[in-house]
Amino acid sequence: MKQKIIICGIFFFIFSLLPGLYASDLKVNDITLSSTDWGAQTASIKLSNTGEDYKFVVLKSEVITLDNENEVAPFTKAAYFIEPLSDNDFTLPFNIVAGYGKIQIDISFYEVIDTLDQLLESQRFFTKSFPVEYKISEELKSVISDEIKFPKFVEDNDFFSNHLSQVLLTLIIGGKTINEIADLYQTNIEFVNSMLQEYQKAGLVSSDGVTASINFMTINKKQAEAIIPSIDKTVDNLYKVITKNFAGYDSTLAMLVSEGRLSDDPHDALDLGTILYQKSPVTLGLFLWDLLGREFVNNGQPFNIFEGSDPCNAFMGDFMYMMIGAENYVGDSYYYASMDPKNDAIYCGLGRHNFICPYNYRELAEKKRPVRLGFDRKNRDKVYLYNEDNVREPLSFMMDGTIEHLENLKVEMAKNFAGSYYDTNYKGARYWCWDLVVTKLMKKLVDSHVIEKDDILIYRLQKTEN
Repeated sequence: MKQKIIICGIFFFIFSLLPGLYASDLKVNDITLSSTDWGAQTASIKLSNTGEDYKFVVLKSEVITLDNENEVAPFTKAAYFIEPLSDNDFTLPFNIVAGYGKIQIDISFYEVIDTLDQLLESQRFFTKSFPVEYKISEELKSVISDEIKFPKFVEDNDFFSNHLSQVLLTLIIGGKTINEIADLYQTNIEFVNSMLQEYQKAGLVSSDGVTASINFMTINKKQAEAIIPSIDKTVDNLYKVITKNFAGYDSTLAMLVSEGRLSDDPHDALDLGTILYQKSPVTLGLFLWDLLGREFVNNGQPFNIFEGSDPCNAFMGDFMYMMIGAENYVGDSYYYASMDPKNDAIYCGLGRHNFICPYNYRELAEKKRPVRLGFDRKNRDKVYLYNEDNVREPLSFMMDGTIEHLENLKVEMAKNFAGSYYDTNYKGARYWCWDLVVTKLMKKLVDSHVIEKDDILIYRLQKTEN
């Protein structure tokens, strides 16, 4: 038996070396890049087979960011069947993501036995590298000094995570034409238009080919600083009201237990009202977001920030905003309601969300290829089942005296953002504002021990019928 294993091992070793043994018949005569400008480019390749055997060859292009070794390098590969004694011309695409710094474009050649197998270093017989450096102009440096902040989830979108895509929006707000933006970027108009088209697909930008305009809420440091006193006042007022109302809330729970309408066991999974014992998800999800948040942000209607997109390709539609130069004035919570009748649920959280987005998710989704969202197994969301009828009465006590503070904050928001397209983009501004209110208020309630601290603040609150 041992001899058979040794023989098989030797055979496999020799078999794996075969491509390298015969790769000398394959000659790379020329590689020419169409351009090293940002965007989609191609490599024109001349490859000869001087031998008398058929070959399977895989060509691979890879764009490596030298300034960030941890960044996953985008690549493209294509497989070809090479006839004996032949000269071949191939075109291999690659994409240069917009950015400044040093990159390296690698064009590699592999001789393989099966084009579906994973590529191995032992199969690679030739690589040519093209180093490129992109230097930022002093004029552009002066324009992009302000930090840019997007909502949670949007900031994880591959498109928005690119700094030049972010800066494009600030240049548009500053009144720059498409020609002027191309000059600042030291690139061509076609590339700038290609970035604009991505925003246009999501309805976030309008363009006439000469100029462009933003279709969502932008908030600058001056506006944020002006409204912060009103936000802090709202937080203080709601804190006082909630602290007072919790006494009535607790009394209502005791009454429901005495009447047999609520289990006295907080962990009774069969009772669709026992979520009421868990003050953290009730306060964050059912009360601050699904009741007060809906009222403040969307005039009482449930809303889904991912309508028309998803957590890994988020654009947020009416609820989109961008903060310029005031990244410290952004909250750390989120909320969205599922609009699927088969999955009537509230998703909310405070702190880091637990979605894991696969590499190239957005690109694959656009090509209608199968792709799935992942979840961080070490940071799972907590799931609670509840019935609206079972939780309505205690929550009504929590609502007492809160609406006036929401209405006052709405008035202050309208004053502060007057003339900033607030009339058409108010939902984005209100979502930003309420996120900050919730973040500050939850911290205050936990710090003062009004509600217990929960180690994981990621919740799925599943609405269920009795």
